[in-house]
Amino acid sequence: MSSSNETTNSSNVDLSSIHVSKKARTTTSNAEPINISVRKISGVPSNIAIPVRKVIVPKFPPNLFKLNTLAAFFGPRGSGKTNGAVLLAKEYIDYGSFTRVFILSPTYASNPVFEVLNVAPEDVYTDIANVLQSIDAVVAKVEADALRYQSELDYAHMYVKWMQTPDKILPAELIRLEREAFREPIPMKRPYPLILIDDCSHSQIYSTSRTNSFINLCLRHRHIGGEGYGCSIFMLVQNFKSGVPKVIRQNLQQFFIWRTADKGQLEAMWEEFANAVDFDTFEKIFHMAVDDDPHDFLTVDINPARDELGNFRKNFDTTLTLGENSNIFRRKKSTKK
Repeated sequence: MSSSNETTNSSNVDLSSIHVSKKARTTTSNAEPINISVRKISGVPSNIAIPVRKVIVPKFPPNLFKLNTLAAFFGPRGSGKTNGAVLLAKEYIDYGSFTRVFILSPTYASNPVFEVLNVAPEDVYTDIANVLQSIDAVVAKVEADALRYQSELDYAHMYVKWMQTPDKILPAELIRLEREAFREPIPMKRPYPLILIDDCSHSQIYSTSRTNSFINLCLRHRHIGGEGYGCSIFMLVQNFKSGVPKVIRQNLQQFFIWRTADKGQLEAMWEEFANAVDFDTFEKIFHMAVDDDPHDFLTVDINPARDELGNFRKNFDTTLTLGENSNIFRRKKSTKK
């Protein structure tokens, strides 16, 4: 596997010669040019960002991917996708991003690579026949952790207020403090869990049924437990189109793609999330990422933490930049300092 240091990789593919088009494929037309007049209208709102208060989100390594995230790892058996997912999860855990890990995998016991994550036995689910019930159990634990933390945080605020300005304590706050015997607050980390799902293809978890609770979880994963909480989800599957329902794929933030000989799969990926460049460009980027080693993979990050990190990487640690256009999925670069 590649090292975690950022390095420049040489290749026989010259990215500076690749044309980046706003259209999917380059086309020519002999049609007459169309004159379009532009006129600003007064008395209507401009399309500007509305100032809002900041929502608390998990901290993350500055050169990795924003959290909470929804990510999928696509690769055939033996490609190394489980190893890649565990490597990424471990990096976040070591940084203090994830505070708890849940694993849903019928092959957990035969996959020793999971051991490095130190997952509690009660947070491992291996019964694929009841996988949706497992998802419901995990969600209940995630919500309970968030409720427990928020309750302790509220108590801590009351305790500090009582210590510093006791004359401003409200009757309801005093009742809570008395009930807790004026104990010191318990130090706790804000809970940010990871749910990792492996070897669950063709199970109920990827059913397109409207009653599938996992789809609902994926669509609202950033809001589980209330504002400022949420969870991240890693899905590991062998096949792109048949592995994960389209409604989930359309909400993925990162795609990790291992080598495939099926050009149809590659075209399907390009059509769904990488058509900001033409297909030939995407195919060259893909081969630049995966051809050196059978365990290498292409990372596509839809919403990078910083523009200079770009949308494409070889593995996690090597950016693949198209000329000066690092973030091709963003039409206008951020003007924030």
